[in-house]
Amino acid sequence: VVFREMAAGLLRGAILSDQQVGIETNDQTSPTIELSVVENALGAGVILGGQTTAVFRRNSITTPVAIGIQTSGESAPLIEGNLVAGAVTSMLVTEFSTPKIIDNTLTDQAFGIGVSDQAMPLVEGNEIKNATEGALSFEGESGGIVRNNTVTDAGVVGIWIAGTASPTLEANKLFAAVPKPDG
Repeated sequence: VVFREMAAGLLRGAILSDQQVGIETNDQTSPTIELSVVENALGAGVILGGQTTAVFRRNSITTPVAIGIQTSGESAPLIEGNLVAGAVTSMLVTEFSTPKIIDNTLTDQAFGIGVSDQAMPLVEGNEIKNATEGALSFEGESGGIVRNNTVTDAGVVGIWIAGTASPTLEANKLFAAVPKPDG
């Protein structure tokens, strides 16, 4: 499903399987997408690009080949209450995008949320579990606010900040998986 130009509307309860990209918004779109399932996307489950102000709420993205949700361009979407499971990268925030990423569950991925270029997201109240390579990373000239997130078993690193990135980190909880004693 692709929203282009100045499209709006509501997409609710869709099941999208085995697509190159499950859902894409671009240009100056402002759709609401909720209660939908994207499974087995061959590239990205969802791309929120251009200058979209889409609302992406209470959806499930399972086993995308590469990326669960990507924001790009000057997009400013609300990404709230979603489940992303089994991606290489659950969320990728790039270019000049300023998404609000709130109360999502990201699980069983290599990377949880990657932020690059000059992107400035609000990342709040998310649960990131089993990110084998890292839960949150900021690179380039990126920044934003990261608060009240819970990271469990981040593998290599919980939060990575490199380049001239300058996010504000507030009240995040990072827990390593603790092996249970034998016996």
